[in-house]
Amino acid sequence: MMLIFLFALALDPASPQDDHEVKLQLNEQRVALQRGSCPMFWFSFNGRCYKYLSSPMSWADAQLHCMSLRANLVSIHSQQEQNFVNSLIRNFDPAVRPTWIGLSDIHKEGSWMWSDASVANFFFWNTGEPNNYRGREHCGHTNLGPALRWNDALCSLQMPFVCALRTHMSLEARLTELEAQLRTMSDRVASQSPVAGTERPSVASASRPPVVPEQPGNQGWVTVRRKHSPKVQSTAHHPPPVHVSNRFSPLSNTPAEKPTLVIGSSIKTLETGPVCGRAILEEMATGIPPSPPGKTKVVKNQKKLHPK
Repeated sequence: MMLIFLFALALDPASPQDDHEVKLQLNEQRVALQRGSCPMFWFSFNGRCYKYLSSPMSWADAQLHCMSLRANLVSIHSQQEQNFVNSLIRNFDPAVRPTWIGLSDIHKEGSWMWSDASVANFFFWNTGEPNNYRGREHCGHTNLGPALRWNDALCSLQMPFVCALRTHMSLEARLTELEAQLRTMSDRVASQSPVAGTERPSVASASRPPVVPEQPGNQGWVTVRRKHSPKVQSTAHHPPPVHVSNRFSPLSNTPAEKPTLVIGSSIKTLETGPVCGRAILEEMATGIPPSPPGKTKVVKNQKKLHPK
């Protein structure tokens, strides 16, 4: 029995007292988060910007998501940076669940590389790791065990992750954020403008009247009718119209009376037929009485004769 107890004690990696000491040490190592010049929801440390994303993804999907933010999965190069990353995770996830970092040996077994192509010169593996369990663990994550160290795991596991970007990339990300804010403001202004398709009041042209479409007929034709402006009565003085009458009897081939030409308030009696009538018309056009071959009798100030 004593041998069994000693064997179980040897298998116990740490006592509760040791776990408590580790937690106290981690609390002392917590780093205050500062945004600095980083975009919103990113935090600055040693010239880089870091962001914690709680949505669980596979290692490859997490890397792609970071790249969509112009970043990569975080690479860690010192104990101070490790403490900062742990503080960032603890700030958003008090349970401190396992979280992807940018470490993998997918390209070559045992050759661990960072996804941002930086040199892997610092490691924080848990005891006995990496072990490549069953030859299928090729991606690294942090927060294993009480000391929150690194471990290798299946790349298809779903975990939250941390992205990081360099200083010059953070400036570009900041510009992208500002552009997105400007687009949002432009969309708000556009949404307050009149809705597309609504009719605006039309202003009639001074030279052309507006076109008013009529309802289609039974045959399906569409006609267009121009809406005319109301006529404005002119105030200019115009002479009265000239009334010309050449009356003949409708019941006889011969004139019932002598043909007369009524001009305004004057009646000219045609004595010599159509030649004299043409002369009178010429007189109307020129104002100069011609020398007709026949006699023309002018009767003035008589009432107009109208056939009954």
